[in-house]
Amino acid sequence: MLTELMASLADQSLHQNSTILTTNISFEELGDYLGDPVVTTAIVDRMVHHSIILNIQGPSWRIHESKKLNTQARRAKNKP
Repeated sequence: MLTELMASLADQSLHQNSTILTTNISFEELGDYLGDPVVTTAIVDRMVHHSIILNIQGPSWRIHESKKLNTQARRAKNKP
């Protein structure tokens, strides 16, 4: 089901519009994750054909911000 959605996205918009796709799953793992490695390979091939791929390494910004917000909430809760 998800592979059909991704194939539809690839067919309909990738050559007509700018598309940003983010994931924390590598291309190698994506086929197993989506459940159909053959279809996933075709989808990824279409998506990366005229793409700029940015591979960002390092700690997660969302985890960093979540920890900061949790710390602030605990401090606010413990104030008299």
